[in-house]
Amino acid sequence: MARRRQSNPGKDSPSTGGSGTTLANYERQFRDTTLEASSQTNITILVNELFSGRAQFPAPRYTNTVSNTNLFSAAEQKLLADIPLRYRSVTTNFGPSGTVLVSLTNSGKGLVATFRQTSTDTVEEIAFGGMKTVRVRSKSNNGYDVDLTNDDCSILNFRQIKGGVVNGLFVSFYEGHVASWMRFEDGKAVGKWLAWGRGNTLVLEAEFKQPYDYFNFTPQRR
Repeated sequence: MARRRQSNPGKDSPSTGGSGTTLANYERQFRDTTLEASSQTNITILVNELFSGRAQFPAPRYTNTVSNTNLFSAAEQKLLADIPLRYRSVTTNFGPSGTVLVSLTNSGKGLVATFRQTSTDTVEEIAFGGMKTVRVRSKSNNGYDVDLTNDDCSILNFRQIKGGVVNGLFVSFYEGHVASWMRFEDGKAVGKWLAWGRGNTLVLEAEFKQPYDYFNFTPQRR
């Protein structure tokens, strides 16, 4: 178990050296208060400048743009580019191309329109409010969830779904740049967890040493 810091984070925490290198007494276990502490022993921290004020510009492989092929496949890039175009003109009674309106209900927080794709069994549910919240599901329970701004339909949050659980990309955006990037397999986080600050600087690089039950250990996401 890593030792706890002896003083306030950001004031005297040693800076990281190279990739994967930490200096003396610097915690390698991520102490994110949004994750249950007992669950964090299998998370290795390579960069943690969330609270230090010393965020760094990332190496090219971690540039936080959708065009970065280290983060997104060509198919994922196309999907993320197509989504704003698909939902930009959608209203409560005018759905995405190739769909028909199935129902329109009031959730108490706003109107929810459900559209069905005419050529497939896929349903697209769109909630209207402070943003557009889209839930796309095939009969096999595959699809995606995405939150979009109301003005230009820029993506705020996106996650891929397979078999009813998160499987694939789990990303958030800020002003057109990637703010947080993770991948999931069968509902659990795997590989890297990357986050960038508002200046597009890398503030977090963590690695899951084994599949991590992220949603179970993140109370506000349950």
